[in-house]
Amino acid sequence: CYSPDGKFIASSSIDRTVRIWNAESGIEVRKLTGHSGRTRVVYSQDGRKIACCGEEGIRVYNTENGELLGEVDEVGRVNCVAYSPDGKYLVSGGDDRTVRVWDGETLTEVVVLRGHKSYVFSVAFSPDGNELLSASNDATFIKWDTSTFQMIGSPFRAHDAGIFSAVYSPD
Repeated sequence: CYSPDGKFIASSSIDRTVRIWNAESGIEVRKLTGHSGRTRVVYSQDGRKIACCGEEGIRVYNTENGELLGEVDEVGRVNCVAYSPDGKYLVSGGDDRTVRVWDGETLTEVVVLRGHKSYVFSVAFSPDGNELLSASNDATFIKWDTSTFQMIGSPFRAHDAGIFSAVYSPD
């Protein structure tokens, strides 16, 4: 994924690393080790943090120096993470069929959202941060209101098989 300013790219690999690259030159800037081979990465909106997830749970790093800022490891396999536009929340989806909302600074759990019947593979905030979208192996999307963390309507059956990725349009 690109950093918010477009200057860096973060990647993850089966080699159990997360790497940060200079987007213009392609030169590696930082290497973070010790991750599962199927890690997802996402930048915070201010670009100061990067969140990584996988079999080990969630880890958050300072992008300037690679310092580990926090981790959550008691939730099992985490398949996806997303920061809210204001950075207030970090949201994750996992094999436990839940969407978990974490405080973006302290990584304290705020709420657990239940509604999917299988693994959650994708989470995304609307550009204004008022809605959260989750997508699952159960072939559904669920929209959540971020002021109440209640489901908006009913789960929407979108495909005949699992959904691996869902995003909001920037506008």
